[in-house]
Amino acid sequence: MSIFDELTSNEEEELLNKLANYISKLGMEAPAIIFLEMLKPISVLASQTTLYTAAPVLELFGIRGYRYTKLFSKRDSVERLIEKIEKLVENAKNKKHSNRCAPT
Repeated sequence: MSIFDELTSNEEEELLNKLANYISKLGMEAPAIIFLEMLKPISVLASQTTLYTAAPVLELFGIRGYRYTKLFSKRDSVERLIEKIEKLVENAKNKKHSNRCAPT
């Protein structure tokens, strides 16, 4: 995949799931959602700025920066990530609740 190729919908879903799971694993769901809500209006501009500044540096460390900047160059990506994080939080609460209510 070159830096000029568009992401497929499967690649977008994979990246969004990876990010949401990583955020959830760190227990940073609430701060991430707040940050992403603030970022929504400027997400396209921020991704384009990152494309020329940070992405090349990330590539040196093996982080696929161009893939993430392409992902966030679409306006709905931030909202989709927020929804995935919220779904993970809801699933964790439901799992915790069902474990608490399970007969012993």
